[in-house]
Amino acid sequence: MDLWQRGGEAPVDGVVSFTPGLLGRILEVTGPVAVPSFGDTVSAANLYERLDFHTHSDAVLSDPNRKDFVAALAEVTLQRLLESPASQWTALARAVGAALDNQQAMAWIQDGSLAEELNRRRWDGAFPATRGDFFAAGEFSYAAKNGRGLRRTYDHHVALRPDGSAGVTTTVTINNTQAPHPNSNPHSLSYITLYGPSGAVLADGTDQPALSEAEVANHPAAAWFRAAQPMGQTTLKVSWDAPEIAFKTEDGTWAYNLWWKRIVDHEGDVMNLKVDLPQGWQWNGAPPPERFDLTRDVIQSWSINAG
Repeated sequence: MDLWQRGGEAPVDGVVSFTPGLLGRILEVTGPVAVPSFGDTVSAANLYERLDFHTHSDAVLSDPNRKDFVAALAEVTLQRLLESPASQWTALARAVGAALDNQQAMAWIQDGSLAEELNRRRWDGAFPATRGDFFAAGEFSYAAKNGRGLRRTYDHHVALRPDGSAGVTTTVTINNTQAPHPNSNPHSLSYITLYGPSGAVLADGTDQPALSEAEVANHPAAAWFRAAQPMGQTTLKVSWDAPEIAFKTEDGTWAYNLWWKRIVDHEGDVMNLKVDLPQGWQWNGAPPPERFDLTRDVIQSWSINAG
């Protein structure tokens, strides 16, 4: 909203942001749409191929307006959504709801009651004020167009202490699975911001950050530059000293909560989890899984008997 007004536009009541994933879900229901200004037709099946062709291919890289195709496609797709027959409304509502659930779309509005409902459903993309373990990553890519070819492995190690605090170390390995290309994949240079558990501070063992970042919802942050070469990899290690990773519940047991925000609208990332309990402590029931395929955010809790 701030950038919109700085551009000389009139004030607005809210913001909707979405990835191509939302357009794909809509097109699965409505069928293909024509984009007359580009002489093209786009369907759910060829969505990403046509986006790449019009914005990233060698033939258009010298065109400063090449990304106009994205706006044109979004306009005709959303117009098709608004003009859809009643017979498609239920399917479209489910498609848009699924996109919001998967953060392929996010919305924020100034109206308090609507904003509260968006937040309750986690449709506004806001960081949660969580209790326990937390991880989120934000990546800003420089020049390269290889995001769908990056695969991240997060090795997340939690060493709990008897007071519920913990040392939390995450090693991020970014694999660039695509072949070299002078324009689309010279490397994967990105500015990576990592957010940690509420109230935590950076600990020994952390790779030297390039910059500190402002905390969000009491989650501290720091940032690094990293670049994986084509068919290569790069790593990043961050350690936090966190005050309350486990906490005592009303029934006298302890709980380990984990809220992990994945990279939105991306496939192939995994998280390996290891939680070391203090001597004499045991899990009540099944322990946390050792591996998570990050197709969705991880929001889970496990009970611990302190012995």
